[in-house]
Amino acid sequence: MTTATNPRAAQGSSTRPRALVVICPTEYGGQIEHAAEIAAAAVRVAGFARCVVVTRPGGAAAVAGWQEFLSVEETLQSRRPVSSRGRALRQVIDSQKDRRAIRAMLERLQRTHDVTVFYESSKYGIIRTRRRLRSVAFVHNAMPHASAHMTVRDRVLFSLERRMSRHADRVAVHGHRQAERVARWSATPIINVPLPGDSRPVPSAAETEAPYALCIGEVRPNKGIEQAIAAARKYDIRLRVMGTPEPAGYGEILGGLERGAATSIELGYLEAAEFNSTLARAAVVVLPYTSFAAQSGVLAKAVQYARQIVASDLPSLREQAGSYPHIEFVAVGDPDRLGAEMVSAMERSSFSAIDTELEGRAWDDVARSLFA
Repeated sequence: MTTATNPRAAQGSSTRPRALVVICPTEYGGQIEHAAEIAAAAVRVAGFARCVVVTRPGGAAAVAGWQEFLSVEETLQSRRPVSSRGRALRQVIDSQKDRRAIRAMLERLQRTHDVTVFYESSKYGIIRTRRRLRSVAFVHNAMPHASAHMTVRDRVLFSLERRMSRHADRVAVHGHRQAERVARWSATPIINVPLPGDSRPVPSAAETEAPYALCIGEVRPNKGIEQAIAAARKYDIRLRVMGTPEPAGYGEILGGLERGAATSIELGYLEAAEFNSTLARAAVVVLPYTSFAAQSGVLAKAVQYARQIVASDLPSLREQAGSYPHIEFVAVGDPDRLGAEMVSAMERSSFSAIDTELEGRAWDDVARSLFA
């Protein structure tokens, strides 16, 4: 394993050097990018001499933009195919194997370092070793996005998040409503931090094609995609719907909807480069969510890219957007107003240089809050 170190942190301490272990079983997409941003910032500003991200095979490619600051151990079990026989039982067995592998790695690292564990997921619970471990747990969905559509798996993970929040040394969330909800479960100190954009180099945006409105990210029933499709059809707007449907059958429902000739539904996982470049080139980013209590990675990047945004008038999105000037809020379930605002936003759209240094400093502030 290649080790990323911070010499100043290692030399400047009179005690043993500090190490940060980030546990993130999701090896692709926004969650591991979120983990990598925090990990890299922790090495830059929080005094860690070493940082290791523990994930599944394939995760190293997803964090390539941050490898100056961290190393990756792909020691967790590979994903089971959705259609594999006995998948549920095998997943339980895999989870126990993962816990043992993580514990063994932590005990090895504790021989030479004081270790803090950052849990990007509640999947494995708090892992204990013979020596003291500091723990910080990130609770992403204290309030489920769409409780009416929760699967059995969603309910299990939600229960694990509640349990983890009670046993970690610190709990981190994005947003006041999430913090208030966690405070009902746990007396653990809660840290509410903002969700910055991308600190890596981002694609330059230019008007190189016909302007389009964009719904991008996980395609879920609470995302209000039907409203956007109806609005685009009525106002003859070019709309692109892009992302992985969750649950998978929801993609078939969207595909069966009547839609305008200029609306395309492009379902499937997007690599980071395609995701970012598509978002950066959008004339307007549309977030027509029917329910959403967390903070949005798509909104964070749209703000960073200075895109025009039309979003549902939900407290969590208003809080996250703050004073951003290029966003219009629309009442939930009003496709006529949604379409009118999409047209207006597309007329105002323009492109400018994208700043990543500001986002890097914002992630540094997040790391200081979590690991001070």
